[in-house]
Amino acid sequence: PWVWRAGGISSDGQGRGCVWEWHEQGDKGEDMTNPSQNIIGRDDILKIFTDGASRNNGGASACAYIFVKDDQPFYKKSHFLGDTTNNIAEYEAIIRALSEAEKYTRWNIEVYSDSELVIKQINKVYRIKKDYLSSRCEKVYALVQKFEKVDFISVSRSNKFIKQADQLCNDCINQNYGK
Repeated sequence: PWVWRAGGISSDGQGRGCVWEWHEQGDKGEDMTNPSQNIIGRDDILKIFTDGASRNNGGASACAYIFVKDDQPFYKKSHFLGDTTNNIAEYEAIIRALSEAEKYTRWNIEVYSDSELVIKQINKVYRIKKDYLSSRCEKVYALVQKFEKVDFISVSRSNKFIKQADQLCNDCINQNYGK
């Protein structure tokens, strides 16, 4: 079973914000996402599915990520970002996911996103023209140094975990701005 925990409130000057976390519980109610209980080993791959969403691409935004091991999600989190663009939300999802991943592994990670632009920018296939995106990409590169190997993979919006991450984003935006 999954349990929901409310996290901190972001300070955007209006007292709005959300951090949603879902944790898998074991049969005895223990937190299966506690890093001391559930380390991703050197031979394992932590798969992270990320998404960012922005209403009207410049409006209310959120990001989310889901950690998956052996095709089973074990950690889900979303963050309200305030008003920003979709591309910034996509980058923020990856940045925050990699920061969180440090608690679970230092080894092999695969990051999946439906943002072809962001993945191709991170993989240096596309040139980054905007400074505000370039600075975020540099944050990604800095975080990657903390792991043995990180691959960035573009996937379809129809991927089941991308759909779940998208729903987390929309739920977070709705919580703060309404539907």
